[in-house]
Amino acid sequence: MRKNEILFWIVVVIAFAQHVWQIHLLPEKMATHFNWEGYADGYAPRDVHMWMMLVVYGIMAFSFGLLPHVITKVPPSLVNLPRKDYWLAPVRVKATLQDIRDRMAWLGIVVFLFFMVVGHLVSEANKLSPPRLPDAFLWCLGIFLTITVVWSIRFIRDYYRVPKD
Repeated sequence: MRKNEILFWIVVVIAFAQHVWQIHLLPEKMATHFNWEGYADGYAPRDVHMWMMLVVYGIMAFSFGLLPHVITKVPPSLVNLPRKDYWLAPVRVKATLQDIRDRMAWLGIVVFLFFMVVGHLVSEANKLSPPRLPDAFLWCLGIFLTITVVWSIRFIRDYYRVPKD
């Protein structure tokens, strides 16, 4: 494992721990959905929210941490990648798949950090009456979406380019 993957799994463990620790600070019936003004418009029992988020975290851990390893085991014909004939050629397939694993780990870190921040904001919102997300949520969402778009553009751009040998 490389440093991005190790850091990813550290963030995953911290995210799970934060969620399990935070859940006990929330009311039995908690606000789980908020409108664009930040006010709660959906509620759920605390235990349902806890298990739902643990399942979501599990799916995200699989998607960003394990799925990139699965890709290394499938035939290159099943991998959807720009300029696949170049990037998955036998001479560079190992380096390409490692780069994809590193990039996925990095994006996974960003996604988990975003979910951790949102989890904290939801916890804080549930301490208010009526529950309301702070305006910081929209800033966090904007930053998260910007990072995701930039990551996607760079990924596609980098794999469309074929270096001149």
